[in-house]
Order: sequence, then structure tokens, then C-alpha cells
Amino acid sequence: MMSVANNGWGVFIESNKVKLSKVGVSECASKSTIADTNWHHIAVTHNGTIATFYIDGKADTSITYSNTFTSTGSYTIGSRGNSQFFEGRIDEVRVWNKVKASTDINTQRCIAISVNESNLRAYYKFEEGTGTAIIDSTSNVNHGTISNGTNLWVSSSGQCATSGIFEKELLDMGIFATTFNKAIQINIPENVDLTSNNEIHIYNIAGTLIYQGLINPSNRAYTVQSNEFSNGLYIVHVQTATNGIYINKVMISE
Repeated sequence: MMSVANNGWGVFIESNKVKLSKVGVSECASKSTIADTNWHHIAVTHNGTIATFYIDGKADTSITYSNTFTSTGSYTIGSRGNSQFFEGRIDEVRVWNKVKASTDINTQRCIAISVNESNLRAYYKFEEGTGTAIIDSTSNVNHGTISNGTNLWVSSSGQCATSGIFEKELLDMGIFATTFNKAIQINIPENVDLTSNNEIHIYNIAGTLIYQGLINPSNRAYTVQSNEFSNGLYIVHVQTATNGIYINKVMISE
């Protein structure tokens, strides 16, 4: 899914396993496999000696892998070099020059993060919508150009990992959250089970919880107004005890 050809590294899926490689030298792999077509979050950390694979926010395995990565030059997302293309959709790609803590990997996996986080070297949101440029949202301006692909943009309702706060699956119920006059309107479809213990959580782009409220099983329409809603991107979670977690992204603007 991402690689650097010049004395570099690659993170990719092969034989349904997540792999980290030093290009042309060796590779190591996750223990678990990903063999479905759902959204998943993957992360790989490397401290110079140990590579740790995370799938959907959970540490999968740690492996002794002492290769040093001293890559320079450009890198590709969605292919290994200019071949072996990834057959799927990709969202929220982040490159760091530090080993992220497991708690950070878990809590940040389903939200957009601040572009000003320390040690964040590149951040691609895939929300441009048009054109051929892939924008690095950090100040490092590691922008890219689309080649060999179309319709790469990920809509505001894109999903991520398959386990969440309640250790249940993140599910798709389409667009259920919209904005109007700096309020977020939420309409929950009839096919979503709201029998008990359901909540609405709203996070800002930095991952801060700014609203939390209970859902009345007899009421499926909510308007959430808050003084915290300045212009920007917000992540809306509808968390159900029986089904799982549903996520939409919404943008508030004047």
C-alpha cells in the first residue's frame, strides 16, 4: 500500500497479511490475516529493532526486525513502486518519525487528527474530490500526484476499523449526519436497533470529545447544537449496544 523504492521500506498486504519490508532485503508479517472487503485500520511501528503490527487498533504481533531504513526520494501509496497495485480504497494515511504509543494508535484510528501533531511527517486525507493532486495536510508539503487510478477520493461517510469503543463492528448506514446553521442533524434509520444503551458522541478534528448524549429509543431524529462547533470537520459516532458503531464525518462552515 505504501513504499519507497530507493534504499527504502514498504508497508503492504500480501497473502492477506500486513507486511513490512526493507526493499530488496527482507520482510516480516502480521500474525492475523485480513480476508474481507470491509474497512480496516492498520499501523506498523519500528523502533530499530522491533516491528509491531496493529490491526483495527489492537497489537497483533511484535517481531525482531533490525533493518535500518535510510530511504530518500519519492514514495508511492497504493502500489509497490509502479507495479502490484492495491485493489481497494485507502484513507487517512499518516507517516510519523517516532514510534506511536499503542493507546494513540487505538484512539486516533477512526478520526481525523490535528495536522500540527509533533513528529507527523506526512498526512493524506484523500478528500480533495477533484483534480490529480494528493495534498499533504502538514506543513512539510509532501504533496503527490495521482497516476493509474480514478475515483480515489473517500467520501465523508467513509468507515475505518472493525472494532471500536464497545468492541463491536463499525457498520455502514449511509449518510445519517448533516449540518445546518452550525448544528449537526442526526437521523437514525429504522433498521438500526435502538433497544437500549445507545449514545451519540461527536469529536472534533483533534479527537476531542465535545458532545455526548443518550439516544431515546423512541426518537430517531436529533439536532445537536453546541458553542464548541466552530468551522471545521467533525466525526459523529452513533454507538449502539446491540449492533456496533456507525460513523459519519461532517463539515461545519459559514
